[in-house]
Amino acid sequence: MHNAFAEQFVKTGLIDNKYYRWLVAAFNKRIAGDYDIESDFTAEDASLLIGQANEFLNAAKQFLETKE
Repeated sequence: MHNAFAEQFVKTGLIDNKYYRWLVAAFNKRIAGDYDIESDFTAEDASLLIGQANEFLNAAKQFLETKE
């Protein structure tokens, strides 16, 4: 899914590359949280990821509105 997102939206310039970087970073944190013995995931980490997710959702909404 990550690669498809990059191919279809980032490499074509439709979506800013930062969203792809954020997606991969959030995925890696989730994997670490699920499978690492000790995780150093903090409330600040969660707050940052939530903010990034909200920004991505707003960008996606704007993108979709331009396609209508």
